[in-house]
Amino acid sequence: MDSVSNCTLLEVTKEQILAVRRDCNLDTQQLNENVDILENWCRSQDQLVEALPYLGRNILERFLIKEKGSLERAKQAIDKALAVRGMMPEFLLNEETKITLEKFYNLFDNVLITSLPKVNPKDGTRIFLSRIMNDNFEDINLIEKAKFTGFFLDVRMTHDYVFSDRLVFDLQHLKPSVIKLLNPIVLKKVNIFFMGAYKFKIKGIHILNAPSFFDKVFFILKGFFEEKLVERVNIHSSYEDLYKQISKEILPKEYGGESMSFADLIEEWKKYLKSDVGKRIIENSKKLVSDESKRSLFKFDEEYFGLPGSFKQIKID
Repeated sequence: MDSVSNCTLLEVTKEQILAVRRDCNLDTQQLNENVDILENWCRSQDQLVEALPYLGRNILERFLIKEKGSLERAKQAIDKALAVRGMMPEFLLNEETKITLEKFYNLFDNVLITSLPKVNPKDGTRIFLSRIMNDNFEDINLIEKAKFTGFFLDVRMTHDYVFSDRLVFDLQHLKPSVIKLLNPIVLKKVNIFFMGAYKFKIKGIHILNAPSFFDKVFFILKGFFEEKLVERVNIHSSYEDLYKQISKEILPKEYGGESMSFADLIEEWKKYLKSDVGKRIIENSKKLVSDESKRSLFKFDEEYFGLPGSFKQIKID
């Protein structure tokens, strides 16, 4: 069935949409009614009113789908996501669009961060791929990479209907100098930001072309993530081994697959970044935050963290 997404980087079929809605026990009428409820609820929350125009019905629907149709969980997810984004503005695209685009183009000269267009037929997951493209590249700025990853996930929330993922990290060109760049404070904040603002379901993490020093990198990283996530890490000795969990037909040509090559994926991202939709997501990044000055701090801390009155006092500098 043809894709109904207007983003070539994320193919979504009518069949997939209907299947997801059935799984959430939502027909078209009920879905629209529930999105209306979410929209009205956001208007009633002083801290969310200013962000509502930038959320839009499209993203509200994705939150509802991501929470399996539960209105209460969707409300909590929206509220928590915008609060976390506001508390960590360094991960948002706060610069002028022109400057942001220049940084992204430079990043793509060295690093590929992307979803794969087709859903994995083996288990219905979306595949996220990160790969260093340049053998001489060592300047891995975690904040800048996190910014682009956040943008990529905002694109997912705009276009996608699949929020169960497998993450593929190709470490072929990774250098030992990366160990010095793994700042524990930044890593902690990255974990809080992505788990709080997005929290897609991760079914597996797949490591390709692991270097001899990867055990040192892994030892550092695993201290910042939940144990069940660490247990889902798979280190593959070959692409054939990867095919056991991710279908060959959706992988890039460089992995023996049948889908877009790395160069094609990068070109599609550059086109998307220059599109009206891409620019709008960039410009909206800094606006998708809650106004915490208008919220009851006690209520937020108690509901989401079980720490009445203390959350904003937790600082990671």
